[in-house]
Amino acid sequence: MFTYQPLTARMHVPTSAPFNLLPQMPPMGLPCATPWASGAMTHRSGTSTPVFPPPGMPARGPGGPGNPPALPTAWQGKFDIVREMPVIGSGSFGTIFHVRDLGNHKTFAVKVMERHLYDSRGLGKQLATEINAMERANKVCTDPGWSRVVQLHGYIEEGGFIFLMLELCTHGNLSQQLDASPTGIAEATAARWARHLFQGLRDIHAAGFIHRDIKPENLLLTTNGVMKICDFGWAANVYECPTGFAGTFVLMAPEVLKNEPQTTAVDMWSAGAVLYHMVTGHKLLKTHIDGAQSSADPQAAADRVLREIDATCPPSFASKPPHVSMSCWNLICRLLTPKPELRPTAEAVLQHSWLRSDQRGRFGGA
Repeated sequence: MFTYQPLTARMHVPTSAPFNLLPQMPPMGLPCATPWASGAMTHRSGTSTPVFPPPGMPARGPGGPGNPPALPTAWQGKFDIVREMPVIGSGSFGTIFHVRDLGNHKTFAVKVMERHLYDSRGLGKQLATEINAMERANKVCTDPGWSRVVQLHGYIEEGGFIFLMLELCTHGNLSQQLDASPTGIAEATAARWARHLFQGLRDIHAAGFIHRDIKPENLLLTTNGVMKICDFGWAANVYECPTGFAGTFVLMAPEVLKNEPQTTAVDMWSAGAVLYHMVTGHKLLKTHIDGAQSSADPQAAADRVLREIDATCPPSFASKPPHVSMSCWNLICRLLTPKPELRPTAEAVLQHSWLRSDQRGRFGGA
């Protein structure tokens, strides 16, 4: 198990990291791609924090009073801020800076988190888990070019701030794609992205972690159209069988909402909800939970979501939109069964007929 130590003694940043692998997101579900996602709500230990899209100019730019430093001293002289867009994103718990390697001019994202904001909420352990989960998930795939998890290139702690140097995905996130596709994403494209999502989950689960916050805002897209999983701020070790609310209410699995022990099956439920949204063009659940509701009475919010799940899941075949294939709907229904032991694993999903049918033809490659 990874033991969290002051990261000052553990600097890992290579001076020339691979170009196609670079950083990402904020602790509270803040996507670190461009353009910025619309507001979202992530629930953590009884508190809800909206994800704020940065305005035209960053709210927490470098150099101003109260702003976090963009780079630790050990990285200064090797990297510099990209002045044209210094801040990629910001939220209540962190800021993402856009940096460039001064030697080879490759660009990265640096996620900066203030330790005291986590420690004061009893979340200090999550910082270590986030780093450990990303490191181990990155190692499962021996060829970084084929990884479906955003790459962590280095990390360091200095002056009360934790700095993560991450793969930069510059083609937005799935949430933005869904906003632009009100009737759903073409099934061939949805199948390709779903395959990437389950490949990423297969690696995360093989590394011994549960992501616990799979949602469109945390699925980034590269310029090559590859989907990558980001934001491990809610990750947990499988062996811990964690309990408690984690992630986004309307995407939480029933067992999370019931405060039951969690397994990798919680990610499969959330992935099923994402897949449903991709092919239908609308969210799985109509229940709306805002920050005030979830903060005032999180269990009441969970109960509202559970009532809708009990009434609608798994989706009936009669509710299948005409444009969605039967094979795709079959997979969605298997993922959205309320009983976690009946949900398929990520490896099993990758063998499903919908994802294997003519992969390089109708579904457009790996």
